Amino acid sequence: AMHLKARELAGRANKPFYAAHLANDESQRWRHAAAQAWLKVVRDEVASEQSRNPPPAGQRALWRALRFERHVSSIIAQREGRWNDAIAAAQESELYARKALETWVGRDSPLVRLVLLGDLGNALARRTQSLRAAGRLALAEQALRDYIRLAKEESLPAAYHSGVYITGANLRFAQGEYRQSELLARKSIAVLEDQLQERVSFRLAERKRDLALALAAQGKWADALGEFQRMDARMAEQKNLSNRTRFRFDRGYIYLGNGRHAEAAEQFEWVVQANRKTFGEGHFFVVQAQGLLGVALWQSGQDEAKAKALALLGESVQGLVHPRNADYLEAYGIRAEVRRLILSTYIEALAQQGGPAVLEAVGLADWLRGSATQEALSDAAVRAAADTPGLAELVRKEQDMRQEIRGLRDYLGGEAGAAQSPLPGVADQMRRRIAELELQRQELQGKIRQGFPGYEKLVRPMPPSLTEIGAGLGANELLVVLMPDARGVNVWAIKQENRQPVARFHRANVDQATLQRMVNTLRRSFESLSTQAKPLPFDGATAHALYRQLLEPLAPFMADRAQWLVAASGAMAQLPLAVLQTSAPGPAAPRWLLQQASLSQIPSVGAWLQLRQLKRQQRPTEALIAWGDPVFDPKASAKPTGPANRNLSSGQALADLESNVPDSAALYHQIPPLPETRDELLSLARTLGADPQRDLILGAAATRSHVLQTNRSGLLARKAVIAFATHGLVAGDLPLLEQPALALSATGEESRNGLAPLLTLEDVLSLKLNADWVILSACNTAAGDGRGETSLSGLARGFFYAGGRSLLVTHWAVESESAKELTSRTLAHYKSHPDASKSESLRAAMLSVMAEPAYAHPAFWAPYALVGENQR
Repeated sequence: AMHLKARELAGRANKPFYAAHLANDESQRWRHAAAQAWLKVVRDEVASEQSRNPPPAGQRALWRALRFERHVSSIIAQREGRWNDAIAAAQESELYARKALETWVGRDSPLVRLVLLGDLGNALARRTQSLRAAGRLALAEQALRDYIRLAKEESLPAAYHSGVYITGANLRFAQGEYRQSELLARKSIAVLEDQLQERVSFRLAERKRDLALALAAQGKWADALGEFQRMDARMAEQKNLSNRTRFRFDRGYIYLGNGRHAEAAEQFEWVVQANRKTFGEGHFFVVQAQGLLGVALWQSGQDEAKAKALALLGESVQGLVHPRNADYLEAYGIRAEVRRLILSTYIEALAQQGGPAVLEAVGLADWLRGSATQEALSDAAVRAAADTPGLAELVRKEQDMRQEIRGLRDYLGGEAGAAQSPLPGVADQMRRRIAELELQRQELQGKIRQGFPGYEKLVRPMPPSLTEIGAGLGANELLVVLMPDARGVNVWAIKQENRQPVARFHRANVDQATLQRMVNTLRRSFESLSTQAKPLPFDGATAHALYRQLLEPLAPFMADRAQWLVAASGAMAQLPLAVLQTSAPGPAAPRWLLQQASLSQIPSVGAWLQLRQLKRQQRPTEALIAWGDPVFDPKASAKPTGPANRNLSSGQALADLESNVPDSAALYHQIPPLPETRDELLSLARTLGADPQRDLILGAAATRSHVLQTNRSGLLARKAVIAFATHGLVAGDLPLLEQPALALSATGEESRNGLAPLLTLEDVLSLKLNADWVILSACNTAAGDGRGETSLSGLARGFFYAGGRSLLVTHWAVESESAKELTSRTLAHYKSHPDASKSESLRAAMLSVMAEPAYAHPAFWAPYALVGENQR
């Protein structure tokens, strides 16, 4: 009514602005049709007024109206899951805000300028929020920086600074940068409390809650609880606020981390019931809360509570893996950690219960590993599908429905499923729309499954069963799955006997911190090779202790299998099992696990099973194509001299919100060159009988466009061995990089697009391969910081989808001579032993390099890992 009255009294130029307010009022009530009608009024009236050539003040009012019209349009599009429309409208809102600001002149009131700057700040915040909602976190980062720069350069009032900081804190939380999220949340709170003298308010309570969650995500449980207790004491001063600031899901999670199991269970019980009413049985927010309720009951240690916990955990896990909840499995904030907690507690409970159920849980452990990379892989697959006739339109429709469902669900419940809707009638209408969309989406998914099974398995994998795993194993093969959690390490060993799976399970009582320390101790000796000619001494006692605690209890069961397939996660993904010692340190030469069996890694059991099921095309007819020694800085005057060291640690996680936006091209030019990879590729060419002039693409010629052109010509599909001797990057290594990638030669395009030289996961999915081997030399894709595990899994599954069968990758920065010997001897053995598996050829090469006194340290003979299909 107030805005209607203001519109009646306003002059012609100001009427559209109040029409935009009326559209906003309607959108807040979820009356989108009415809101759209008012938005059309805004556009029509602005067009009419602009045709009259209004004076500067009138034009300013029209720009402000269009800014607000686009702002509201962006909100509506975001709610409906139309991410691209939401982002485009937000960008246009910013454009109009800037146009309005340009109309201000020195004789105008400073207050007018402050209002216009506020409009621009709101537009930048909307752009940040629309990008964050779409999961485009790197672009959201850039938008946020624009918002920060405006606030600082224009000295906006303190209230704006508080909003900037909390927007940044929430973005950092979504990105998993919890320490930065904590610091920014503290700054936002300090502005409210110290500068605005705010003591009790809902927004202050929300920001204290955000701070508590950032602390909890870092494991600072007591500090997180303290923040909640201080918030409660403040909010108790106003009863209505006290009721609104229970934040039950977040509160329960923090109680759980502090060992207050009964209080945590009480909170999660409430959340389960409320979310069940709001979202329906089986919804992600319901099963997630059920799982945490189960965790709280299990950790309480009471027998009666444990019995109830096991049932809740089982129901939760089945709901989490159900395809209908696949859209919630992105690595967003603490969601991935909550999944790990639920699943690891379930497996711990099954282990204590005994019986066959814990053996079947190996599929769930594999699903958990795969979910870490699933969103990036799915998004890249969707884009790659555009080139597949018949698939593109089905996928586009399915994605549109997915996004609308997600938008509706986000409006209903928010991130944790708060189960609060201000308008029950609207909520019912939205639930009906979700149900309708889900039915239509299931029909589409059925068509995709039937017509394009490979795509469906890539983007929506289901946990493999023990029977399926056993059927995939050969007579001499053993699958070993290692899944660490906070309180122990779960180990499964599976083999096939008489066409039936046979499995054993062991839970090692090695907590997460102890395991990480042991792995770091061993990796330090390997990684020292990147900074000195001679590696640090190897700690055989730690290598044997790991073997004794993790694998020795299953040794009798595993002894009759010589080819091991290893699926490891967490700290164990950062260490090749080959370096474990099966004998205690003593005067005799150490016994390495490598001497007992050949070893290959698999990014996920499900992906490996897909490889096994693929029918082989005709054998490739040509030996090799390789790209190496890329030129990352075209202006570099000379190649570096000194020890050949392959190591990249760009890690551009930005230290503070207030730093400048990094220059993408400058960062790319700083990537360390790899001149020594020429020798390795030349050695490969000699081993395989390839033509170096034709088959090696080196230096400035090693570009992304050359790889894609080779693919388009069909040449790539004729090659048996494909090698990339370059650095592997992970999301965040460069600004705006959101997927794994290989760094290729700069062409000058990076000055306009810092990612232009990269061969991304999306590119990999578009390739057509028939290769036995894809060699990623110098990628360090199993890097010790753990980020490489996600990169390796995503790249590996991408190459498998493209038609590659096996990857040869490095665990750490390698010494060039030994690396050359390892790759050449592996392929020479494979070529001369037609009955050998790939892992046997790699093992033979590693043992021969190990036998040379100069290369006896595992830093020289153990850096390469075979990933994927072990058989020919």
